[in-house]
Amino acid sequence: GIAESIGQFRVYPINDEWAALKDTHFRASALMGHPLINAAYTASVMLIMLAMPYTGFQKAVMTAICLGGLVAFGGRAAMAFSVLSLVFIGFFMIKEAIKRLTMLKLFILIAAIIVVPLVTAGGLYAVLNSSIGDRLMSSSSLHDDSAAARWLAFQAFDYMTGEEIML
Repeated sequence: GIAESIGQFRVYPINDEWAALKDTHFRASALMGHPLINAAYTASVMLIMLAMPYTGFQKAVMTAICLGGLVAFGGRAAMAFSVLSLVFIGFFMIKEAIKRLTMLKLFILIAAIIVVPLVTAGGLYAVLNSSIGDRLMSSSSLHDDSAAARWLAFQAFDYMTGEEIML
């Protein structure tokens, strides 16, 4: 997905009926087909990967690749879910690290709390302002055919009672 976005090409041909792939902004289709399916899989795999017994460096690299993929697929909801999940997991990891704290680890923890968000914000800024993140940063992407279809689907709840929604 990342390579497709950088090169603005598709590895596999797309289904002509997918309105999401006819947007004015390129969205990678990768191996799974539709960009939003890819985004959902990438978000899930990223969280599962964090539970695996990899080193911290390996997890950081794979997380960065997954976040880059989410940007390439243009899945705003998957990106938001992933970032919020990473923040939650980060707080949990800090809580666990405090239990076995030494002065050196305290210094490293404070440095990480300062440096990691700055590096992450800088990296996201760079990616979102590149050709890969063009769709996410475009205000028109909030009003495209794909978003309009989802908006109409959610408006159906305006005509339903609470009991009908629960059924």
